[in-house]
Amino acid sequence: MTIKINELIKIGTNINNYYERLIDLEILRQRRKSEFLRTINKLREQLDQENALINELISNFNLENIMQRIKELKEKLDIFSQSILERIEVKIAFLTNKDKESKLNYLVKKDVFFISLAILDTTISKHPELADQLITSMYYSYFETSSEIEDELLRNQFLVVKSPITTLGAHMELENISTEEKDQILLEMFKEELKILLIYITKNVDLYLIEYKISILRAILVVSDNEETFIKLLEEILNDSNYEKAKEFIKRIFDSINIDKEIPIRINIKVGR
Repeated sequence: MTIKINELIKIGTNINNYYERLIDLEILRQRRKSEFLRTINKLREQLDQENALINELISNFNLENIMQRIKELKEKLDIFSQSILERIEVKIAFLTNKDKESKLNYLVKKDVFFISLAILDTTISKHPELADQLITSMYYSYFETSSEIEDELLRNQFLVVKSPITTLGAHMELENISTEEKDQILLEMFKEELKILLIYITKNVDLYLIEYKISILRAILVVSDNEETFIKLLEEILNDSNYEKAKEFIKRIFDSINIDKEIPIRINIKVGR
């Protein structure tokens, strides 16, 4: 088992290196260069190897033992290797959590993720001084997603950032989720992301990280069918003297609600056999 996990760490290192190259090309505005496509193809080869090895690991070993071994390795390895192991944990969780609650969480959070990327793309155009850092953050977020989302990003050469994609199957699944179920998932997400945002603002964390969190909050408002609860939470901050530094950012979220709702969402039809 340990041998296979170590192989996954090596593959994860290669995947990270290809993402680093894509970041460089994106920042240098060289997306149209042939190297961008070549790098995506090389990345895809590594992802195929990673997915095959993860499936082999799950098939041959007890899930609890796998997760325990990953936990033990994380305590011994450097921060970079830990991030790769966390990536593996995310992918294993996605492949093995098949209950209804996990599926609903995934579908809702997937929509939020893609829409937040589209919002970040708009932020980059308005704040070119943050462009390099936001592009870097976006690509690192791809590194931390499930296999299905990562595959979708690659198939569309990351253009999904400008126009989020919902597969027909996911769209139909989301139609079957009650407003109460969806908003409960979104509310938990919103509270957690808002908490982190306020910490970032009060501790004067880099602006690009603040913008990253704001994009997620704005995306949650787009996905929600009922904004009132979320708006109430934001209004509480506007009325709280302890959060003076945060108020300009919260006002921007309010100002963006109608604009964000105009983000185009393409439906990608997958036909299976």
